[in-house]
Amino acid sequence: MVACLFEWSGVSLKQFHQLLAELSWTEKLSDGTALYDAVNPQRRLLVINVWDSVDALELFLRTQLSRSLTRVGLSRPMMKAWSLSGAPEQASRVNNQMLIDILSRSLYATAEN
Repeated sequence: MVACLFEWSGVSLKQFHQLLAELSWTEKLSDGTALYDAVNPQRRLLVINVWDSVDALELFLRTQLSRSLTRVGLSRPMMKAWSLSGAPEQASRVNNQMLIDILSRSLYATAEN
């Protein structure tokens, strides 16, 4: 599993929701996406995603995100990715939810600073 943090300055939650609609994430997450969460303190949008694999993340970046960013009129975000070592490739949704809860708490703490 891979965690990925996207950061945009000057992007509102409304713009983020437009991006989600363009990606069709309001209906179903992209294949390989375990979960995501977002916060928007002071127009600094922070989004964390958990992916099943590096390949799934790279495919999303190449085929979906670039096209959707262009359509919505947003620039590419800064991105940091890291391996969640020891995490099984096909973790259950319950374990994924626990993981995203932990990462989200860290994300909210980062946003407050």
